[in-house]
Amino acid sequence: MSTALYVGRFQPFHNGHLKVIKEILKSHSNIIIGIGSSQEKSTKENPFSVAERIKMTKLVLEEAGLDLKTFTFIKIPDAFNDVKWVESVLKLAGNFDVAYTNNDWAKYCFQFKGIKTHGTPYFPPYKGELIRKKIAKGKPWDDFVPKAVYDYILKIKGDARIRKLSKKKS
Repeated sequence: MSTALYVGRFQPFHNGHLKVIKEILKSHSNIIIGIGSSQEKSTKENPFSVAERIKMTKLVLEEAGLDLKTFTFIKIPDAFNDVKWVESVLKLAGNFDVAYTNNDWAKYCFQFKGIKTHGTPYFPPYKGELIRKKIAKGKPWDDFVPKAVYDYILKIKGDARIRKLSKKKS
C-alpha cells in the first residue's frame, strides 16, 4: 500500500471529508492530511484556526475508530505562486504517491510537477460553505458534521464566531 496526500481547508471538517478519507484508505495505507490556508483564521471563509481544524479532524478520526498513526498532518500556507506553493507542499509532505484534491489550481500545480492527482468524490449535501451558512443563520447543521466536530465547535463557541463573522462586511 502507499501514501496519499489529501488537501483541503476543512472549514469545518464534515461528513463528506470523513467519507473521502475512508475511500482513500481503501487504496492507501497512510494519509497525509494537508490543511490548506493554514495561516487563515477568524474570517468568514476561514473561521477556524489550523490548530482547531487539526483538533477536530483528530477527534473525528478517533470517533470513527481509525488509527491516528495512519495519519500525518501538515500545515499548508497559501502562496499565490504555482511553483512556490507546490514546492512548499512537497517539502512539508515528504514522500507520497498521489495527491487528492478537488481544487483545480492545486491539481494543476501537482500535475505540473508530475505528481499523480485524483479528485475526491463529492457527497452532497456536505460542503463547508453550506454548513457555515446554516450556522450563521441559526439553522440546524448537526447532521452535516460528525458528532465530535459538532461538540467541539460548540465547546469553542465556533458557532457564535461564525455568526459574528457573517455579519461583518467582506
